[in-house]
Amino acid sequence: MDREEVGRIMGQIVARAWTDDTFRQRLLADATAVLRDEGIEVPEGLEIRVLENTGKLFHLVLPSKPASFRQLNDEELEAVAGGAQAGASACGYCGGFDEILHPSTWKWGAPGGGIF
Repeated sequence: MDREEVGRIMGQIVARAWTDDTFRQRLLADATAVLRDEGIEVPEGLEIRVLENTGKLFHLVLPSKPASFRQLNDEELEAVAGGAQAGASACGYCGGFDEILHPSTWKWGAPGGGIF
């Protein structure tokens, strides 16, 4: 299953959780089982936790540092300081959710009380 397909399925899971409280409760309680039931391959031993944002609580997820991570040199720092902004997918973790995760799309006080 490619990244685009996983992103599509994850979008369907989120949409269903918004409209089906029983499904939402199951997703919060046993995300691994739900993801597997929806066709996403979850490696053995991988723990998955679902966190739910509210109007008064926002979870900021700090991804693990990629093996390829390195400090920027002075020239690269200068380029970034000039206002260039890397997209959320630069780390390779965001898949099909670039538009949702990119800080430029965040809107505090959005419908439902979230930041999006």
